Amino acid sequence: RIAVAFAAADPGFAEPYFSRSHLPFPSLGLRVALVAGQALAYCSNEALVTTRERAEAFWNLFHAQAVQFGPSFRSIVAKHRAFLEQTLPQAGSEEEGHSCKRVEEESQEERVEE
Repeated sequence: RIAVAFAAADPGFAEPYFSRSHLPFPSLGLRVALVAGQALAYCSNEALVTTRERAEAFWNLFHAQAVQFGPSFRSIVAKHRAFLEQTLPQAGSEEEGHSCKRVEEESQEERVEE
């Protein structure tokens, strides 16, 4: 089994990721796109996005419904995708399995050294 939880916040506190008109039961496509977008946006918390191909698969799932999401969430997802595309290895390479967390740690180390 896999459990998926959805949180809610007052719109005055945080901009909703998508319109309330999709509630109470967003379409399956929108829910899949949300999970894919969050996988990209929060990639440093999980070892899920480990290759460019995986990042591209999540991006394609998100992009199919991107117009349904608010501009700030679309921007966050797009920025993370761009970062991952430049830093993650191709599938099958020696570095496969290189997590987003590791990539972000290396990026921070480089900034400290500068």
